[in-house]
Order: sequence, then C-alpha cells, then structure tokens
Amino acid sequence: LCPDDREFVRWNKIPNSKKEEVKENAEDYFVFLDIRLSQYDPTDIKGLPDLDGDEVVWKLMSWAKYATDKDAKGLVFFDEINLAPNSVQAAFYQLILKGEISEYALSDDVYVLAAGNRAGKDRANVYEMAGPLRDRFNHIELLPPRGGNSGNWVEYAIDNGLNEKVVAFISSPMGEDKLNTFPNNKDAKVFSTPRSWEKVSEILDEAEDRVSLFQMENLVSSVVGEGVAS
Repeated sequence: LCPDDREFVRWNKIPNSKKEEVKENAEDYFVFLDIRLSQYDPTDIKGLPDLDGDEVVWKLMSWAKYATDKDAKGLVFFDEINLAPNSVQAAFYQLILKGEISEYALSDDVYVLAAGNRAGKDRANVYEMAGPLRDRFNHIELLPPRGGNSGNWVEYAIDNGLNEKVVAFISSPMGEDKLNTFPNNKDAKVFSTPRSWEKVSEILDEAEDRVSLFQMENLVSSVVGEGVAS
C-alpha cells in the first residue's frame, strides 16, 4: 500500500516531535496507526468539545487529526475491537460506516482494519459485537501459524532473527506440534503460543551464557509450561 514517494512510519513508534512533523506534512508520509480500542472511552473516538467564539468545535485525538487530513495516506488498525465495551463500540459506528469522526471525514486514502479474538473460542473475555457493527465489516478468520520444517511461523522466526535453538526445535518433528498448545491447555497458567516462543527466544539470547541448564529450564517453563520446556 505504501507508495514509493512517501515515507512509511509507525505512528506508535515515533516521538511527539515527529508526529507534529507528520501532521504538518501529511503529503510526505504513509502512516500505520495501531489503536487499541479496548483502552478507549466513547469520548476518545468523537473528541472533546471546545468553544471557538460562539461555536462548539471538536478537538480530535492526535492520530484522528492526522487521519482526517485530506492529504493523509495510511492504515488505521483497531486491535482488540471486541474487548472494548459496547458503549465504545457504538461510538465506533460512524467511523466504520461513513469514514467520519464527529464532523470530520477520513482521508479517501486512509483505510480502516480491525481485529479481535473469537467469541466463545479464544477465552479472551470479549464482548459480543453488536449486529450493526458486525454488518459494517467484511469478516475474515485467520488460520493459526504452523510449526514444522515447512511451517509459515518458522519462516517468520528466521526472518525476524529469533534464537536458532527455538527455530530448530519448532521446525523439528518433536517440536512441530508444540508451537501452540493453548487449544489443549486452556485452563493452564502458561502454555506455548507463537508469542510465548518469542519470549523464550529473548530468554535464550539474554541469559543462556549466564545460568545453568536447570535454571534455564525453570525460566523457559515459566513461559511455555514444564512439559514443553523439558
């Protein structure tokens, strides 16, 4: 999506000074905005009212101010959408259906994407999405990443520099089915998932040369469980 004549920036990773530069020169950037809807109140979507003479104007949040600039290009990703309470989801309707925030319209080149856990399957304490909001989306259920020598997660792990021992284990016949044990261990305190294997990689990178094998096993078991750690 990012055109060659624009600089790609992750809004959440840049300092406030850079955000101001991006807003002032929207035509030079393609921006990825990662918004956690579960952390919002209804007023955060609409903005806060303020007096401008005799008129009431809405003060938008910084990301929304960028996204409604006519020269803006980018992607707004609303993560954890169904962890947000119904009052927040209701405030979200106008943005999804009409591409509008309060009295401001999103740029024609700003796209909206959302993600959430599956109700009744992922045990993530989600709220049921209201019918009108579900109807405003196209829905796609993603397949989980796969382990094994030809698994797509192994390719991801190599590309992102994860510890070679983690890559070797998950790509082996012994570790192929250990990439994600959550479905069979939903009530356990810890279980292996693609996210937890990244934590294991960090533990190995940081502590492998400083602790004993016994200590390392304890550290890894705190992330993926005792059986898998062994």
